[in-house]
Amino acid sequence: FNAYSSLLSIVKQPDETLPDLATRISQAMKDVQSLRPKDYAIDKLDDDLLCMAMIRSLGPEHAAFISQISLTIRWLQR
Repeated sequence: FNAYSSLLSIVKQPDETLPDLATRISQAMKDVQSLRPKDYAIDKLDDDLLCMAMIRSLGPEHAAFISQISLTIRWLQR
């Protein structure tokens, strides 16, 4: 979740060149790829994206819940 979130949150900085931006995006994608299991399939990606969309749709009033979910996901990934 965190790797996908980082990848999808990348925004070009005002003083950043396009090649530097592309390098940051490529590195974030490598991070995503290195963290996923070898048997990862498109249906798992669909599930992950659905969960991400649900969590990211919650407002700041749900910060404690989001934090707890994030910690649980990290623990489960071990």
